[in-house]
Amino acid sequence: MTHSIRLLLLALVWAFSGSVLAAIGAAKDDFKFDLEALNRGIAPVTDHQVMKQKAEELFFTAVEVREELDSELMEAVHIYAMVVRLTEKKEQAKEKLKAAIDKLEDRFGKDTYSIALVLIILGEMKEGAEQVEIFQRVLAIQYRFYPDALMGYAMAARNMADVYIYQSGQFEHGLQMLGVAFPVFEHEFGPESEEVMWSHLAFGRVYAEFDNSSLTNASVNTALAIVESIDNPTLQADVSLNVGLSLSRLEDSVGASEHFERAIAGFETHLGVDTFLAVKSRMQYAQHLQTKREHANAVEQLEIALPFFDRVEGHKKLQFDVLKLLVEAHEDLGMRDKASEYCLAISHARGDKSFIDYQPVLKRAPTYPKLASGVDKTGYVIVEYTVDEKGIVQSPKIVESKGSEAFHAPSIEASHGFRYAPRIRDGKPVAVPGVRNKFTFKSF
Repeated sequence: MTHSIRLLLLALVWAFSGSVLAAIGAAKDDFKFDLEALNRGIAPVTDHQVMKQKAEELFFTAVEVREELDSELMEAVHIYAMVVRLTEKKEQAKEKLKAAIDKLEDRFGKDTYSIALVLIILGEMKEGAEQVEIFQRVLAIQYRFYPDALMGYAMAARNMADVYIYQSGQFEHGLQMLGVAFPVFEHEFGPESEEVMWSHLAFGRVYAEFDNSSLTNASVNTALAIVESIDNPTLQADVSLNVGLSLSRLEDSVGASEHFERAIAGFETHLGVDTFLAVKSRMQYAQHLQTKREHANAVEQLEIALPFFDRVEGHKKLQFDVLKLLVEAHEDLGMRDKASEYCLAISHARGDKSFIDYQPVLKRAPTYPKLASGVDKTGYVIVEYTVDEKGIVQSPKIVESKGSEAFHAPSIEASHGFRYAPRIRDGKPVAVPGVRNKFTFKSF
């Protein structure tokens, strides 16, 4: 989340009872500014390697020279963990964070307080029970070392709420963690503080997922009122984006488009057109428009965003997301040839990745058929087909199934709606035979 750095640093300062952050080096302030820029998606890609080198030097030096836990060491740990998360691929990042935890425990003992920030960031990349286990460990460490530091506990709970709500979709867990943090924040920072504002936005997102329009609007409107009093246009754009995302999840989604447009305008005005946040906001707006079946408007937003990737390198995932949405929107508009152009664009952006499991860039779920009474309502169908040079499914056939034969026709029909990025060989698209997909049917 865009405010995670501030929350974590506030937790660090509070946990050490107001101790002043010591200088780690002459360039520390500049480095922290670069880190925030990277976290917000506006740091040049060429800086990443330099930042990783600086962060590693900072971390390993601090661990070796510090005799005890203090704010200097904690900040070095925090910066290193953040840089790893932001610059490394997911699996590499997890391995580096685990190695950092091992090093800190070797140096300062099992479940040392210094690993808490690393665990929070590692937890962001986990899912399900493993994620919950990591966060419970963080809270246990916080309580063990600072049982009376209610703010530190609240900060940890608030960061966990962010992960549950915005990343893993475990909304009930997120609501529980918000309930721990919110009253502490409101008491310590005040009801109109930025910290409380972000909590209102998080509540709004949870209520939107439960399709509770009144509570969602009450929460996001409170956040909007708070941010209007803060002289920070980029923050205002960030809040508008979050409001748009929450409102878009409601069945009626009234007002969502207005807030997406406000966010895009704010980011482009104050950060620039060629910035990650401006482009990602357009993509998220396009996702909302797709949901509302405003396919032509979605295409317009995505095509405005697309030239960014020709001018700025290093945002492959966002580029693929934009291209996939363009495929979907053109398919929904019945413009299959145009969708094929974007399928091919994905292939060229990826290069020859024949070793990667061949997955569709657009999938259509089969329609669940009406079944007679007494018929098993669960089952699966495996369909095999050829993907041609345009990424279109040809000649689908059933090779295996379980359950009712009524599942067969919807599976064949759904496979015709799949689109693939054509396989590239020697610079040219080629057909791929023997591609399979499993359709699973469950009755709810």
